Amino acid sequence: MKENPYTDKQELRRHIRQMRRNMDEEAWRERSRSVCRIIHRTKAYQEAEILYAYLAVRGEVLLDELIEDALRAGKRVLVPRVEGENMVFCPIWDLEQVQVSPMGIREPTGEAERNENGNPKPREKILFLMPGIAFDRKGNRVGQGGGYYDRYLERNLMFCKVGAAFSFQMQEEVPTGALDIPVDAVASEDGLYGRGSSGERFTENYEFF
Repeated sequence: MKENPYTDKQELRRHIRQMRRNMDEEAWRERSRSVCRIIHRTKAYQEAEILYAYLAVRGEVLLDELIEDALRAGKRVLVPRVEGENMVFCPIWDLEQVQVSPMGIREPTGEAERNENGNPKPREKILFLMPGIAFDRKGNRVGQGGGYYDRYLERNLMFCKVGAAFSFQMQEEVPTGALDIPVDAVASEDGLYGRGSSGERFTENYEFF
């Protein structure tokens, strides 16, 4: 866990983005596999009926192998697409239902799932995986700066929210704002960290549901 000298979000973003750029392709993929293995072993993943994931850009934890595993296991998988100021999630049945946007971001090609209140059914077991620039061990998150995840989660707080990060993205403390929504846990190569007041390291059988 890195002690964080950054009190400004933009300065922290610049620092972490540079560290992500310094990873070569092989290291990026191998470290991503390590994070995915941590997530895969959790009870939260094993029992989830629905997986909200993301299609990584270079430098983010790559979830493609975990997405493919979830699809083989019969889980329902949804991934995001930006529409205007908001983010919507679309179900996919394989990773070929994806196209690259003009900005170089992979996005689903299908219809977004929409319902009146934006929430899933109360008894559905849902795991929501999300990227970020930096996290701390209490679950605070610094994102890319667009606020898409915070706006989406403001309407969907019942999700079990887990951040996916490389170990260098884990900070002792990150700067937060009033609109920032924390995650319930963060998975990195070093293990799974929860949002408890002492920042204790949860075991892989930590019960989210």
